[in-house]
Amino acid sequence: MRSTILFAFAASLALAGCEEMKRGAGPRAGSPPIEFSFRKSQIPTRGMVVGIKNASPSETLKGLTVEVRAPGEETTRSHVVEKEIKPRDSITVGWVELDGWKLKPGDEVSLTAAGYTEPKTATVPKP
Repeated sequence: MRSTILFAFAASLALAGCEEMKRGAGPRAGSPPIEFSFRKSQIPTRGMVVGIKNASPSETLKGLTVEVRAPGEETTRSHVVEKEIKPRDSITVGWVELDGWKLKPGDEVSLTAAGYTEPKTATVPKP
Protein backbone atom coordinates (compact mmCIF):
# COMPACT_ATOMS: atom_id res chain seq x y z
CA MET A 1 0.00 0.00 0.00
CA ARG A 2 2.77 2.41 0.98
CA SER A 3 4.71 1.74 -2.23
CA THR A 4 1.54 2.33 -4.29
CA ILE A 5 1.01 5.72 -2.65
CA LEU A 6 4.66 6.67 -3.14
CA PHE A 7 4.52 5.57 -6.78
CA ALA A 8 1.34 7.62 -7.38
CA PHE A 9 2.93 10.65 -5.71
CA ALA A 10 6.11 10.32 -7.78
CA ALA A 11 4.09 9.91 -10.97
CA SER A 12 2.05 13.04 -10.26
CA LEU A 13 5.24 15.03 -9.64
CA ALA A 14 6.73 13.77 -12.90
CA LEU A 15 3.60 14.72 -14.85
CA ALA A 16 3.55 18.17 -13.27
CA GLY A 17 7.21 18.58 -14.20
CA CYS A 18 6.50 17.61 -17.81
CA GLU A 19 3.71 20.18 -18.05
CA GLU A 20 5.96 22.84 -16.52
CA MET A 21 8.69 22.01 -19.03
CA LYS A 22 6.23 22.35 -21.91
CA ARG A 23 5.12 25.79 -20.71
CA GLY A 24 8.60 26.93 -19.74
CA ALA A 25 10.36 25.77 -22.92
CA GLY A 26 11.49 29.33 -23.62
CA PRO A 27 10.35 32.92 -23.68
CA ARG A 28 7.04 33.67 -25.37
CA ALA A 29 7.01 35.93 -28.37
CA GLY A 30 5.56 39.33 -27.67
CA SER A 31 5.13 41.53 -24.63
CA PRO A 32 3.69 40.73 -21.19
CA PRO A 33 -0.07 41.16 -20.53
CA ILE A 34 0.24 44.59 -18.93
CA GLU A 35 -2.14 47.55 -18.87
CA PHE A 36 -0.68 50.97 -18.09
CA SER A 37 -2.50 53.86 -16.45
CA PHE A 38 -1.21 57.28 -15.44
CA ARG A 39 -2.11 59.86 -12.82
CA LYS A 40 -0.57 62.88 -11.14
CA SER A 41 1.53 62.19 -8.07
CA GLN A 42 -0.27 62.81 -4.80
CA ILE A 43 2.64 65.04 -3.82
CA PRO A 44 2.56 68.28 -5.84
CA THR A 45 5.56 68.91 -8.13
CA ARG A 46 6.56 65.21 -8.16
CA GLY A 47 5.37 64.44 -11.68
CA MET A 48 3.25 61.51 -12.74
CA VAL A 49 2.83 57.95 -11.48
CA VAL A 50 2.45 54.92 -13.74
CA GLY A 51 0.04 52.18 -12.74
CA ILE A 52 1.04 48.73 -13.97
CA LYS A 53 -1.72 46.11 -13.99
CA ASN A 54 -1.28 42.43 -14.74
CA ALA A 55 -4.14 41.88 -17.20
CA SER A 56 -3.79 38.09 -17.13
CA PRO A 57 -6.53 36.19 -15.31
CA SER A 58 -4.16 33.34 -14.40
CA GLU A 59 -0.47 34.21 -14.83
CA THR A 60 1.77 35.71 -12.15
CA LEU A 61 4.37 38.02 -13.71
CA LYS A 62 7.95 37.84 -12.45
CA GLY A 63 11.29 39.46 -13.13
CA LEU A 64 9.90 42.88 -13.96
CA THR A 65 11.97 45.95 -14.83
CA VAL A 66 10.52 49.39 -15.56
CA GLU A 67 12.63 51.72 -17.69
CA VAL A 68 11.88 55.38 -18.43
CA ARG A 69 13.35 57.53 -21.19
CA ALA A 70 12.70 61.22 -21.80
CA PRO A 71 12.08 62.28 -25.42
CA GLY A 72 15.31 63.05 -27.25
CA GLU A 73 17.56 61.75 -24.45
CA GLU A 74 19.72 58.66 -24.48
CA THR A 75 19.88 58.24 -20.71
CA THR A 76 17.27 56.12 -18.97
CA ARG A 77 16.14 55.50 -15.43
CA SER A 78 15.14 52.01 -14.37
CA HIS A 79 13.47 50.27 -11.45
CA VAL A 80 13.62 46.53 -10.76
CA VAL A 81 10.28 45.42 -9.29
CA GLU A 82 11.11 43.31 -6.24
CA LYS A 83 7.82 41.44 -6.08
CA GLU A 84 5.73 39.36 -8.42
CA ILE A 85 2.49 40.79 -9.78
CA LYS A 86 -0.33 38.29 -9.28
CA PRO A 87 -3.18 37.97 -11.84
CA ARG A 88 -5.34 41.12 -12.05
CA ASP A 89 -3.14 42.83 -9.40
CA SER A 90 -1.34 46.13 -9.93
CA ILE A 91 1.55 48.24 -8.67
CA THR A 92 2.53 51.88 -9.06
CA VAL A 93 5.89 53.37 -9.97
CA GLY A 94 6.74 57.03 -9.53
CA TRP A 95 9.53 59.36 -8.46
CA VAL A 96 10.33 57.37 -5.28
CA GLU A 97 10.95 54.11 -7.19
CA LEU A 98 12.80 55.95 -9.97
CA ASP A 99 15.29 57.62 -7.59
CA GLY A 100 13.86 61.11 -8.02
CA TRP A 101 13.05 60.96 -11.75
CA LYS A 102 9.75 62.78 -12.19
CA LEU A 103 7.64 61.19 -14.92
CA LYS A 104 6.36 63.84 -17.28
CA PRO A 105 4.21 63.88 -20.41
CA GLY A 106 6.12 62.51 -23.39
CA ASP A 107 8.36 60.16 -21.37
CA GLU A 108 8.42 56.61 -22.68
CA VAL A 109 7.80 53.86 -20.11
CA SER A 110 8.97 50.37 -21.00
CA LEU A 111 8.35 47.22 -18.96
CA THR A 112 10.14 43.91 -19.43
CA ALA A 113 9.11 40.64 -17.75
CA ALA A 114 10.77 37.26 -17.44
CA GLY A 115 9.47 34.83 -20.04
CA TYR A 116 8.66 37.42 -22.75
CA THR A 117 10.76 38.47 -25.73
CA GLU A 118 9.47 42.04 -26.09
CA PRO A 119 8.88 44.90 -23.66
CA LYS A 120 5.50 46.58 -23.26
CA THR A 121 5.76 50.34 -23.82
CA ALA A 122 3.62 53.42 -23.37
CA THR A 123 4.05 57.17 -23.52
CA VAL A 124 3.14 59.30 -20.51
CA PRO A 125 0.10 61.39 -21.59
CA LYS A 126 -0.72 64.94 -20.62
CA PRO A 127 -2.72 64.98 -17.36
